[in-house]
Amino acid sequence: SVLVTVALAATAAAEDAACEPASAGVCEEQGYPNPGVNVDDDCCAAWASSSCAFGYSYTEGGVCQRWDGGEAHSTCCKKCKEGEACDRGPGATCARPEEGVCMERGYPKIAKDNVDDDCCALAGKGWCGEGYGYTMGDVCYRAGHTVGYSTCCQPCNSTYGECDDGPGNDHPPPNLKALAIIGIVILVICCGGICGGAIICWMCCRPNARPRPPRPGADGLIMERSGGSYVPVEVATVIGINDDPDGGIQLEDFGATSKNPILPAGI
Repeated sequence: SVLVTVALAATAAAEDAACEPASAGVCEEQGYPNPGVNVDDDCCAAWASSSCAFGYSYTEGGVCQRWDGGEAHSTCCKKCKEGEACDRGPGATCARPEEGVCMERGYPKIAKDNVDDDCCALAGKGWCGEGYGYTMGDVCYRAGHTVGYSTCCQPCNSTYGECDDGPGNDHPPPNLKALAIIGIVILVICCGGICGGAIICWMCCRPNARPRPPRPGADGLIMERSGGSYVPVEVATVIGINDDPDGGIQLEDFGATSKNPILPAGI
């Protein structure tokens, strides 16, 4: 295993040795430090921005710089062989942020498709405008669990295979108006249920209404309600005859002022 490791290291060193040095001026960086194409004097650039001059093929190297969680990789430019297809790198064909082709779903506006002004989006959120194919690049932003990846939008006629505009356009943004209406309906239903339950509980817990007892008048007579008005009634004295429960009763001191007969309860 030690021999294999040494062999791989030697192969990598040989490949790096084949890369043109930065002093050759064939490493390119799109958009930095100036808009457009710049000669990259340290051959270190973000993946979507790096490329090689015409006649040189691009190979991405190891991480050479980090910032805000983003990463830059070394640019390896090798002389193309005669008659060989020469890939100059993503920076030669990826649309620049200022072109307004990179798109991002849900940021900064949640319910809209946004033009991504830095071509850096969360996984699954980036996509490209019409006529461009999407390729997800390296990490361009990292903060805690939030990781952004560079968005490379290349013209469809320069990409291989199917021209997919990216995952961010696979699902339409949410309709906030419809969500708001649904939320209001649910809120009304919940409030109605709560209010209805409170009324039912109040009615169940309310004490049963009892009729008011007859009230005495100023002269001590009991006032009984009759036909919407109170009529004075003298209290009769009920006397049992011979203590015989079946012998009947007689009324004493039954004044002539009363017009209401007294019917003792239970008789």
